[in-house]
Formats: sequence, C-alpha cells, structure tokens
Amino acid sequence: MRFLSLIAALFLGASLSTAHAASITDDAATVTLWGGDIVAEAAAPLSDDPALPVGYVGLFGGLTGFDPAFALSLDYGAGETLFAETNTWTFDGDRVLSFVFDLADEAAAVFGDRLRISFTFAEALSDPFGAAADYDRTAQMVIADENLPAVPLPGALPLLAGALALTAALRRRRATA
Repeated sequence: MRFLSLIAALFLGASLSTAHAASITDDAATVTLWGGDIVAEAAAPLSDDPALPVGYVGLFGGLTGFDPAFALSLDYGAGETLFAETNTWTFDGDRVLSFVFDLADEAAAVFGDRLRISFTFAEALSDPFGAAADYDRTAQMVIADENLPAVPLPGALPLLAGALALTAALRRRRATA
C-alpha cells in the first residue's frame, strides 16, 4: 500500500509542477558602462513564450548617486510595462554581469517573484562599475525567473522513478515467494 501511495505522490507532483515565466533573450543588446553607470537596451528581445511578446528591455542606473542603483523597464503584452528597481548586482570577474529584481503584484504573476537579467560579453571586462570604466559593447542578454532551477526537472522524471520503484518492488516480491 505504501508503494501505491509513493507512485500516486510522484504522479501528483508531476501534474502540479508549473513552469514560471518564459525566458527573454537578445543576442545583440547594447550595453554602455562608464564611470560607475550603465545604460543597457534590447530593442528586439525574443520570448520563448508566444503569449508573452516583449517589445523593449532597458536597464539604467549605476553606483554614482542613484538609489536604488538600477531600474529595469520591460514592455510586454498589450502595452503593459514592468518597472522594477534593485541594488543587487554581481559580476563574475570576467564576462557576465547580472542583476536580480524582486517583483510583486501583476509583474510577479507574469514573471515570478525574482527576475534575473544577465549580460554576457564576448570580451572580458576588468571592472564594469569602476570609475575608469568606459565600455560600449554588445552583449547576450538573458532574462529569466531567478527561482527556476538551472536544469529544469524533466516531466518524465517522476514517471521513470515510478517505473524503477515498481520494478524493484516486483523483484523483491518474486524473491520472497
């Protein structure tokens, strides 16, 4: 009986798992970094969800007098605009610059409650927000729900686990008979 409960839980977990917002990309976002500030724009972003057309993405701000430091503007849907602010950013020391925004209300319903925007540059950056920073580059931009795992759980994984558990239970039953 416990085995059947386990199988039911696996199927229920598979049916209740929901994917959040689509990812939004642009392989040619323009990014300007100078003296601690940033202007990043994607005029032709692509969404992998056809129900979420995105017309424009802009990230503005910096460390020189802005509070919060960075603002995200994202036009999506039928004239709807998401506007979010953050002080949270990371730089991997080489080519990837990322920002995380906490969302609420309608924006959270569409995009999830934490949104990450990352820019990956073809060439290394030394210090994107340093006083001497002077970059005008193109970068690959990716926007995705921060809470999604890096490798999503395939929908068939619970089914595979159930089949393996059933096989093991039948072998045990035959071995004791």
